[in-house]
Amino acid sequence: MRRVTEAIRANPPAIAAYVLGGLPTPERFADVLVRVSREADVVEVGIPFSDPMADGVTLQEANVAALGAGATPAGILRTIRQVRDRLEAPVVVMSYLNPLLALPNLPGQLAAAGVEGCIVPDLPLEDADLLGVPLVQLVAPNTPDDRAARLVAASRGFVYAVTACGTTGGAVGITPEMTRHLRRLRGPTPVLAGFGIRTAGQVATLAPHCDGVVVGSALVRTLLDGGDPAATLRGLRPTRSAA
Repeated sequence: MRRVTEAIRANPPAIAAYVLGGLPTPERFADVLVRVSREADVVEVGIPFSDPMADGVTLQEANVAALGAGATPAGILRTIRQVRDRLEAPVVVMSYLNPLLALPNLPGQLAAAGVEGCIVPDLPLEDADLLGVPLVQLVAPNTPDDRAARLVAASRGFVYAVTACGTTGGAVGITPEMTRHLRRLRGPTPVLAGFGIRTAGQVATLAPHCDGVVVGSALVRTLLDGGDPAATLRGLRPTRSAA
């Protein structure tokens, strides 16, 4: 995950862009992935799943659409592998545990695709070695300090600071409690804030308190509506040149 850490450190405040594999269609996903990689510092590729328990309404809708269009974990990794030489940002995979367990030789498949590691929301810290791959750990605002410290120490690439309890995509207010949550996670591993980040104002307000943000539901909504997620990313960081 060293490439991920270096990419985040190189361009603060960094933006990790979440795109769901198979959107807007499995055939067009490769182009979306390449375009988004030109605007983001890290690309987080989601594996569609039938029961995305941490996801809000937008991502639930997207998961249903991607699965209905025929997206599969193996097909998504194959697409990443096919375009890896055209990608301008390192890639991590976000998935729930079941789809990853169904893939034979997961470490080998991820390495072949050029994927740096995984984010697995439903894999507890105590079972983090189960998959044999580097993991980004998520830390919620209500995580006790001692457990938060253990998660930070175990996290690779970056620490995913969840900005609100609940599912993805909800409205986020930048409160003193949130900034304290972010500051307690700061250390050698970069901290990215995620869940509900959708405006340049939010990015600017969060920037003093963390190393960057994860943008997910806003990009996926753009894809579902037939828009250009690369343009959405440029709007979050206006100084980034157009592709």
